[in-house]
Parts: sequence; C-alpha cells; structure tokens
Amino acid sequence: MSRSRDISIMLGATEAANTGNSALSTGGGGIDSAAVISIIDSSYVAGRALPGNWSTTTSGNNLVFTYADSNLIKFQDSGTIVSIQDIGAFGTI
Repeated sequence: MSRSRDISIMLGATEAANTGNSALSTGGGGIDSAAVISIIDSSYVAGRALPGNWSTTTSGNNLVFTYADSNLIKFQDSGTIVSIQDIGAFGTI
C-alpha cells in the first residue's frame, strides 16, 4: 500500500469510530493541539535517543539533525528545511 492510502485508512477508521468529532483521549476530555505542543517541545525532541551516530539539537526554535558531529539538516520554525547537500526525491531505499 501507499503511504497516502495507509493514512486515509487510519483517518477513515478514526472518523467512523468518532462520528461526533469528540476529542480523542483516554477518558478525561482530551488534549487540544496547544497542550500537545507544550508537552512535545524542542527539549523533548532533542532528548530522544537516535540510533548510531545520529543526534538532534535545537538552535533557537530550529531542530538540527547531526551525524558524527556534523550538522546535516535543519528544520526551521518557519517550515523551511535546510540541508548541506541536495535533497533527493523518488529514490529507492
């Protein structure tokens, strides 16, 4: 299956189970997106262990991915993605 199809299946299942569009939670009324942003902030992301020589750091409000002490890619708070090399598309893995 394609990624788009997988996402549409998940959303369809969620919509079918939640026809009233109630906040999804484990029973206490749900969490809105503002609360999620405060839970998953840059220090939370930067503190996650990545495999091998990969790591993340923050620079201001930007998320920087580093491999073996070389900063390789940055996700800026504006939504811009900055890479030290060209970004390939439609390749195989």
